[in-house]
Amino acid sequence: MSEQINLRLPDPLLKHARQEAKQRGFRSVQAFIEECIREEVEYLSEQDTKLIKKFIDHHDKNNLWVPKEKLLKKLRKKTRK
Repeated sequence: MSEQINLRLPDPLLKHARQEAKQRGFRSVQAFIEECIREEVEYLSEQDTKLIKKFIDHHDKNNLWVPKEKLLKKLRKKTRK
């Protein structure tokens, strides 16, 4: 399913987007913008995955894992302050 949206861009940004779309062979500026958003979402997802892996590796290496209940208790204390 897809939904149509309206997007207002400042003239210089729209001009640049049109130029990029044409140079990169997109059928329209809308297709170019759609691809830019897709790439950004995939990049963020990739970065999240790398961060989670780094967190897990650090905890494994330093034996920092604690039981869920202990972690939740610490988090609750910090949120009350």
